Amino acid sequence: MKISKIFTALSIFALTFAATSCLGDTEQTSTQSITATCRNSITYGDGTSTLSSANYVFAFDFNNATVDVTTFDSNINSVSYKIKGLTLRMNSSLGYIFSATAPTVTNGQDQAISGLTITNFYGQYTGTTVKVQYVVNGTTTVYATYAATTGDVYAYSTTTTSLPDGSSSFQWTEATYTLLYNLSESTVKLTISNIKFAEAMPITLSEMVVENIPFTVTASGINISAESAIPKISDVEYPAYTLTNISGTISPNFSTSTYFNTECFDMKFTCMGYNAVVKAYVFEQQ
Repeated sequence: MKISKIFTALSIFALTFAATSCLGDTEQTSTQSITATCRNSITYGDGTSTLSSANYVFAFDFNNATVDVTTFDSNINSVSYKIKGLTLRMNSSLGYIFSATAPTVTNGQDQAISGLTITNFYGQYTGTTVKVQYVVNGTTTVYATYAATTGDVYAYSTTTTSLPDGSSSFQWTEATYTLLYNLSESTVKLTISNIKFAEAMPITLSEMVVENIPFTVTASGINISAESAIPKISDVEYPAYTLTNISGTISPNFSTSTYFNTECFDMKFTCMGYNAVVKAYVFEQQ
């Protein structure tokens, strides 16, 4: 299973994202500092949402089983803030998880910040991903996920295709969907790997790349949408494989029992005359 590879990485402390870390050493240490550039999906009390980039520093103390998290996002607060004393646990299915109902919040000098409260903080670190969710001042929800330079990979997928009349239904579970965000342009690059639309297709398409799909941010997640897009295969456009009626949603689906393992990418599109319905996950579903 792919999930076992994640925890093999954890056991040898191999980090695949930008980190100031001693965990890459063969000798286990009691403290660990990790820096990760994350996407902050922020939903305000009035229902409006925005997506921004923010650096998070995670200071793990394995002896005391705690984590301190320091970050800055001008959309949330005018100065950086540290969330202290989060309880750290190791879970065989979820990785390192950490949480606190009402953690202490300070500035860079460990001084209390007036007018800023953090509640219901939950975080998850698997060795390859970092995700957190918390509430600011009782009204603003922040969902942050590590912004991998290679994109967010949804490797556990089911693609169901059919003709417009509903016939020739076919399911394919070997495709991988990767989303790479461009925050300044509010677009994503979608890469579809190892895809097949019908049993009769003699070969699978190894990689289709669809660039510049617009996205919007809502309280329920990130939505992508486009009327049509010509994919590239090996950097060459292939109009024969044009995708139409593209729509999709990336939803956190956070729960206190599964944390972020059920984050889902739902998508619909039409290609080569087939209507495709996609449900894909970062983690294998139990």
